[in-house]
Amino acid sequence: MENNAEKKRRIVNAVAAAVSFFAAFGLSRLLFFAASALLKTDAALPAGVSAALTAVSLGVGCAPALAVARPRPEAEGEFPGSGEPLRSKKPAYLVPAAVFLLLAVNVLISTSGLVKTDAPSYSTRELIIRAILGCTVYPVLEETFFRGVLLGALRERDDPIPARIGAAVVTAVGFAAFHPGSGYVFPFAAGVILAAIAPYGLTAKKRSLIPVGPIAAHALYNLALYVSLALTATGIEPVVPLSVFAGIAAIAAGVMLLTGGKARWKEKK
Repeated sequence: MENNAEKKRRIVNAVAAAVSFFAAFGLSRLLFFAASALLKTDAALPAGVSAALTAVSLGVGCAPALAVARPRPEAEGEFPGSGEPLRSKKPAYLVPAAVFLLLAVNVLISTSGLVKTDAPSYSTRELIIRAILGCTVYPVLEETFFRGVLLGALRERDDPIPARIGAAVVTAVGFAAFHPGSGYVFPFAAGVILAAIAPYGLTAKKRSLIPVGPIAAHALYNLALYVSLALTATGIEPVVPLSVFAGIAAIAAGVMLLTGGKARWKEKK
């Protein structure tokens, strides 16, 4: 049974990381807006430049969050045997399965009319910049904070299922608040899906803060979205390419499942 000191440590860890991240991110965004107002008062920044500045702000936010995260001390005998750290092996098919779920939920929400969102219109150059950042920098930094630091502070392998669900919901709420332009519903669902394939716990020297699986799923999902935007510019309905990507992800997940998911990524606990 978890003692009060451990519960307090988790809460303090998570709150400190969240406050550090959002304060640093928000401050950097305010500084960029102030500089933009001084240098270019009659027009907004181009979308590509704005996306690049957002990536910088994400990095600024992640730095203090990583610095204040306090890993759980190892208990005596926690890693028996050879002394090697215990690793949680995640089946590789969980990545395409997560991508399939993300795309399927997106398609359902888009076709249901639950959230009214207009497809953004970018120039070719802006779309390329956003696609590069959205498939590389954004997934790494966002997943490092939300599924690495924050979820790692709130969840451990031996937690009961309600506690794991609660941790996933808390981080999903924060993830949705961070993506207000997406209507909240889908970012929340995405946060829960990505939490399900993330590693457990934040233990000293025993696991990386970089959650490989969620980063891969996030990047592949963003790739599907940007391909969808590019096809939309040619007049193709975006739900069609999203459905195609969802089908490909489902087939890939099925193949990996049938072959036993031998290819695995490893996360230090």
